[in-house]
Amino acid sequence: MQSKTIKSTQEIINLLESDFKDNLQLKDKHFYFIDTLIRNRADRKSIYLSSKLLKKTFGDRPYKAIVNYFVDNGIVECYSNYQDGGYYYNKYKLLNGVKKLVEYQLTYKPLIKIIEYFHQTNYNSLLDFEKQVLHNIEQLQLPSNFDVPKLYITKSKNTGRLFHTLTNMPEKQRKHLKHVDNIRLGELDGKNAQLVMLSDMFNDDEVFNDAVYGGVFYQELAREMGIDISIDSNKREFKRKFFNSILFNSNRAVIANSKYGVAFKKLYPITFHHLIEMDKNISKASQLQSSESNLFINNITRDLVKNGLFVIPIHDAFIINMDDIDKVQKIINDNCYSILGRLISMSIKEFCPTIDVNITTYNNLYEKCEAKEERKNNSHTAVYMVQSDSMVGQNKKTAISNEKISVITTAIKSLMEDKQKVTVRKIQALSGVAKSTVEKHYKQIIKDLNSQFQKT
Repeated sequence: MQSKTIKSTQEIINLLESDFKDNLQLKDKHFYFIDTLIRNRADRKSIYLSSKLLKKTFGDRPYKAIVNYFVDNGIVECYSNYQDGGYYYNKYKLLNGVKKLVEYQLTYKPLIKIIEYFHQTNYNSLLDFEKQVLHNIEQLQLPSNFDVPKLYITKSKNTGRLFHTLTNMPEKQRKHLKHVDNIRLGELDGKNAQLVMLSDMFNDDEVFNDAVYGGVFYQELAREMGIDISIDSNKREFKRKFFNSILFNSNRAVIANSKYGVAFKKLYPITFHHLIEMDKNISKASQLQSSESNLFINNITRDLVKNGLFVIPIHDAFIINMDDIDKVQKIINDNCYSILGRLISMSIKEFCPTIDVNITTYNNLYEKCEAKEERKNNSHTAVYMVQSDSMVGQNKKTAISNEKISVITTAIKSLMEDKQKVTVRKIQALSGVAKSTVEKHYKQIIKDLNSQFQKT
């Protein structure tokens, strides 16, 4: 068929209306395909759309019929193919000069669900093993008396940390997670992870290294200061003050003269000297978190996925299948020996899915069926395909901004829970986000949190 002279999406809408009439499903799917092509070109990210993504959006067979429709109408061309992971994928581009985008409302709910899924998870930016982590999260359920959180995953550009549905989930809720296939879940935590990264950064203070890797650093420091941290709440407060006073503080006078600094210098003078000499313009939090992510995400998580083991990383911890504990521990040990030269201490706790005998029903963290949308009382009845929609086309600036706001929010919540005065300096120290970004968002975040608190 000869190429049509189509110059706007309105003409494409008219074509779809004519060819599919009252078939809402086909109209919406065809328009979303062409809309994605236009936006990828408009965002200057790529003028092509791979069949790899199309299969995930429309299914292996339906996507071909959609592509063929536009090819047959002279609107799209299958340009070439490329290889990824041993497989070949096609690329597509527009043949017509479609530039003007007009508003079009999608109302087919299964498609809306898929669109939201890809946007909220930044799916295209994930590495293959990170996509598997997202898939593992999808397999989890919560007891029905808990609200199901939003499914999402993002990766910090500064530190490489993964932030997802479970990273901010309270421990009292997380321990009741259940797998759809009833595998035994547990959480494996690295002890003193960021102190381990600090030890590895310098690696010339054997006294400090032994305390950190032996898991007794906080006990030794607290004993020197005459503080009892045998109670969990006391230990959490002690660690928080240590991080704020020493580890993440850029003020050398505070580091040297605080009671934490005096005790730290007495016990570990070599490492103390390194901390004092570190460039105060470089965020120690970001440096240590980057090292942590390199070990726990880029190496251990990657290798666990590569070996077909279930894993969901939570910064310096892993949710795993308890039946795989020996295999998991071996991979952790191999990576620690390779990167750090020695092993780190780990603690483990098994999850308890059933809260009590009366809780017998569970909700999936991610459901691909329409029923979940109905339970939301039609809170999402449409998606608008408009040029100003920053989420369409995976706008990187928006994703990064949302990620930083999430990290700042977590830091503010932590300060509020500890009844601490919320200041820009404290937020920056806890979050590792630039001061200018904190100043831009923290007032609105506090306002929103206070509003939520009043409602509850």
